[in-house]
Amino acid sequence: MGSAVPRRDIPRYGELYRAGLFPVGLLADSEVPLAEVNTALDRLADGAVGRQLIRPN
Repeated sequence: MGSAVPRRDIPRYGELYRAGLFPVGLLADSEVPLAEVNTALDRLADGAVGRQLIRPN
């Protein structure tokens, strides 16, 4: 999370998301099931994607 202060920033991100002001879906390149987490991490390491959402099964 870069220079974020989690205790301060994560609750604020949640507030922005609930208010419809933080379009999380637009920040991710793809969404993958938890069963494919290793492949997702490989794609991230290779630079094929910037951000991925891992979805629980």
